[in-house]
Amino acid sequence: MIKPFIDDPCPGYGGQDRLDDINMFVDIEKPVQVYRNLHKNCFSVRQSGTVMFHTNYLAMENCDFVVNPGGRARVLKTGQKTVHAYIRGTIVDPKKTWKGQLPFAWDSVTYNPNRFDSFVVLNSENLPVKCAKYVDMYMDTILDESECSILAVFAA
Repeated sequence: MIKPFIDDPCPGYGGQDRLDDINMFVDIEKPVQVYRNLHKNCFSVRQSGTVMFHTNYLAMENCDFVVNPGGRARVLKTGQKTVHAYIRGTIVDPKKTWKGQLPFAWDSVTYNPNRFDSFVVLNSENLPVKCAKYVDMYMDTILDESECSILAVFAA
């Protein structure tokens, strides 16, 4: 079955209408797992172990950054990419996470199984990331197929 793609042409401004669209496919009160889908060049959103939809943008709160060590070891051994890292959190209205409304700063986060055994903060001493208050994920599918942005807030 082909999973729906929920597009956000203007990421962060979708508001309640976008949440209503998302709520047609997942229970937004329950946590989801989100990972970068390298084949479809988007983010895939799982709930209860099943991919429910794909998207180019998502905002979440109360997030955990998860890397399965066994999956990472398989990737390193075989060179074959598999889903073994994801961000788990609860979907929220992006306006709740907006930089200008709350007194906090965003940090860019990345994961590369060949370089790190966890998600890390970019432009740092590769500080590991385990959790974040808010996460804002954007996939630029128009300008650059490889551009993926994950921003996180670590303090409330």
